[in-house]
Amino acid sequence: MAQAFSGIDHCMIVVRDLEAAAARYQRLGFTLTPRGIHSSYMGTGNHCIMFQEDYLELLGVLTATDANFARLKSLERDGEGLKELALAGPSADAARDAFAAAELDPLPAIEFSRPVDLPTGPREAKFRVTRLPYNRLPGLNLFMCQHYTRNLVWLPQYQSHANGVHAIAGLVVAVADPALAAVPYARLLRTSVVTAGDGSARVKIGRAELRFVTSAMLATQFPNVRFRSSPAFVAALALATDDPGKAALHLTQAGVPHERAGDGAVEVPPDEACGVMVRFQSA
Repeated sequence: MAQAFSGIDHCMIVVRDLEAAAARYQRLGFTLTPRGIHSSYMGTGNHCIMFQEDYLELLGVLTATDANFARLKSLERDGEGLKELALAGPSADAARDAFAAAELDPLPAIEFSRPVDLPTGPREAKFRVTRLPYNRLPGLNLFMCQHYTRNLVWLPQYQSHANGVHAIAGLVVAVADPALAAVPYARLLRTSVVTAGDGSARVKIGRAELRFVTSAMLATQFPNVRFRSSPAFVAALALATDDPGKAALHLTQAGVPHERAGDGAVEVPPDEACGVMVRFQSA
């Protein structure tokens, strides 16, 4: 089987109040796309934060529908956070085959769109997505997003950010057993699990990586940060920047609490970023 996934397409941060979340991320130094409204049966809206080849999506449920029932339940139970990861690849149908081969019970592919206003007039950004059932894998809800209209999503005017970020570097996922939790991800991505002496486990995903840790490891690495009490969940989002100092300067000027880590990275606590720590680190 040809490789169905090439890396991260985007990370989805699910929020209760979309405009409040947008204001938070603007304070962090991101340029956001205008609010988009998905096809009516989806019941969702978003703001996107575009990088060179991947992006973040702030997603809010605007109207309760069957399509967003699981998201609403997750928000009620666990609160906001980085809950979903979209994989990049050639097609949603190839992704479905790969999900099925990994015995992950994929759902049927769906298609939807959202309007995009351009100087030349309104257009429709169109997508085809293959999802896994919610909570099928520990810590993340995976899906593959096929873009029919990439030119309407990666718009140059939204790819420059005051904090200097240009790519997603990876995610830190809190789980009960890192080595065990990493196995289905590695199988799906056709790579290997790399374990460290501290018991954490890593899986490469394109240019980025997924790092699996326990809650105790989080407490040791980030002793002053309050995370959710019980795994599994995404604890931290690592973003690549050429100069973490640029991010630190912006955060200081914007009055956003942050700390400088021992490796020079700049870390913003989950309370300031809709439930996930944001870590600005050297590329």
